[in-house]
Amino acid sequence: MPNAASLRAPSPVQDLFQVKRRSFSAPFLIVAIFVLIGGYRLSLLDRGALSIPDELQYWEAGDAIEKIFFDHDIRGGFAHLAGKTSLFGSTDKPAHITLRLLPFTIQGLIWKLSGGIRARDPETGLITSGVHFRNPEFMKIPMLFNWAVSLGILAFFCKISRRFFKGHPVWAGVSTLVYGLLANSNIYVRHILPYDHGLLFFLAAFYCVLKKTIPVAEPLSFSRCAAAGLLSGFAFTVYPGYYIYPFLTFAVIALRPRESFFSKTQFVRYLCYGGAALSVLCFYEIVARIGGLSYFGNLHNLSGSLDGSPEEGLTYVPEYLWKVEGVAGVLLGVLALAWIFLRAKTLLRCADLREPAYDVKAVPYI
Repeated sequence: MPNAASLRAPSPVQDLFQVKRRSFSAPFLIVAIFVLIGGYRLSLLDRGALSIPDELQYWEAGDAIEKIFFDHDIRGGFAHLAGKTSLFGSTDKPAHITLRLLPFTIQGLIWKLSGGIRARDPETGLITSGVHFRNPEFMKIPMLFNWAVSLGILAFFCKISRRFFKGHPVWAGVSTLVYGLLANSNIYVRHILPYDHGLLFFLAAFYCVLKKTIPVAEPLSFSRCAAAGLLSGFAFTVYPGYYIYPFLTFAVIALRPRESFFSKTQFVRYLCYGGAALSVLCFYEIVARIGGLSYFGNLHNLSGSLDGSPEEGLTYVPEYLWKVEGVAGVLLGVLALAWIFLRAKTLLRCADLREPAYDVKAVPYI
């Protein structure tokens, strides 16, 4: 005999974000999408690296290793880790250099152990050996690193989509497919630039707190907020152009259902998130100081060197969707507006909730 609780109608939040059981075809669909997009992006790795001047900052990772381990110049090595370049001045993306240490180390080890990857001269057709590890032939290694990062972004996008599409894995798969085939989602896989790497860590931070908020609000521990802060701070030091993203993650923490914005518990969450993010920036300031630079100074110089037309921000999204993505972009914009319109009534009902999703006082936070 069912009890009254089991017969109670679902709340508006559950109605909007309800996670349903997986359909039989969902796992196959997700795997097929990843195989399709992963294979397509692998086909893009045959050319393109180092064709953009900003990509030359990749060599900072190699210069740092050379200075520290071969020249025993700690100060010079840390200067390169902080982003010291002779062509562009000091960079404001030190964490991007940190991430590039991994593919560069693999690149150097392969070169060292193999005596140089064999390469074919495009003019004579002769096989040559002893290729220097900075030769474009070796750029496929960091490009493969880009490929793995791009699939990581796709995985987090799929996870986030499943929470916004009521847990329907098929619709989450469709949205992942559309996102994965956009031009802007694929163009940087062949270039050694920080954009995708920063986006990966921002999505990880966003999902870290979103997982405990949607579809049903669950206890959000202080340690989880700190982890999201570390990821957001690291992502900002990878690429500060995504400066708005940490505020989106903060909004998920601050606007939790049935919790006061100014409660003591929320205040501690803010401190954990903000303090952790700031600690990453301070860490790179220390690294830069050891190298005779200043990370915060680089950020200040960057803010003074930027120019543009602020009013273009109002038209950027539609212009981008049309001029860059074409018909697919227009379709994406129309579908997004349609979804917002169709869900507006349910979203308004969510604002009238009267019952908390869980007992705040009865749940430990650490």
